[in-house]
Order: sequence, then structure tokens, then C-alpha cells
Amino acid sequence: MDVLVPFCGSARTSIHNQVFLEGVKAAIIAPIQAWSRGACKGETYYALDSGWTDEQKSVALHAMARVYAGWGFSQAFYRQKLYETALGYRDLDDFMDVFWGGWALSKDPENLLTMLYTWQAGDCADQEPYNGDFEVAMKAIKARTLVLPSQTDLYFP
Repeated sequence: MDVLVPFCGSARTSIHNQVFLEGVKAAIIAPIQAWSRGACKGETYYALDSGWTDEQKSVALHAMARVYAGWGFSQAFYRQKLYETALGYRDLDDFMDVFWGGWALSKDPENLLTMLYTWQAGDCADQEPYNGDFEVAMKAIKARTLVLPSQTDLYFP
């Protein structure tokens, strides 16, 4: 590529993100009793192909929305109640149900699990010719790069 513009991104998924994503994943898979929790760990991801019922999808996505809401906006956003003053929701419950619930219910749980795996596996050095050498991988970037960090982002500082 010629140009690279990461926005609050990372070249390797941090341990903190790994932990957070395990919580999101646990919320999604909880309604699927028959699925082995080991099937979505490590480097191998197996599609659930479990024939999700509508109820299982709803429970999973509502739970995922509650977990995700805790970091989807900043501490200051919640402290200042911007969900009311800037976005017009009645209260926190209204915001959680309508905004986060509506967002989550528009998703497919298996697609979310695949995206979670991709995020957790994210490591620019985990490929040939870098063989895990992060410093070599970063030095190999030749594209013009504009890095947009955030001093206040809890997950991509």
C-alpha cells in the first residue's frame, strides 16, 4: 500500500484488549449450551454452526451490548451524562436499551465471533518473513503513515 492511516489502532492486540474481548466473547457464547468454550481459543476458530434460535441470538446480543457499552464510550461520556445532554436519551437505561441494544441486535453472533477472533489474533509480526519479530515488522513498513493516536482512549492509547 502507499498510504496507511490507523485511527486508534494497534499493530499487535494488547493483553488488555485480549482480556476485554474474552468478556465480549463469553457474553455471546453463553446462550449456546452445547458449544465447547475451547472451540474459540488460540489460533483456531471453529464456526459454531449451532443453529442459533432467535431467543439465543437475542440473549447473546443483549448481553454483548451490555459488555460492549462499558468501553464503547469514555468514562467522561458517562460521567457527564452525554447520552442525555448530547444524544437526547431519557436516562442511562434508555440509552443502554435503545442505543446499545439496537446496535447489537443488528449483528449476527457468528460474524461477531469471527471479528473477535480476527481482533484477538491481530499481530503484524505474526507472518512471514517476520516470524514474530515485532521490531523487524514495524521497520518493514514503507507506506507513508499518519498515525492518529488518542491520549484518552483506554484501549488504544
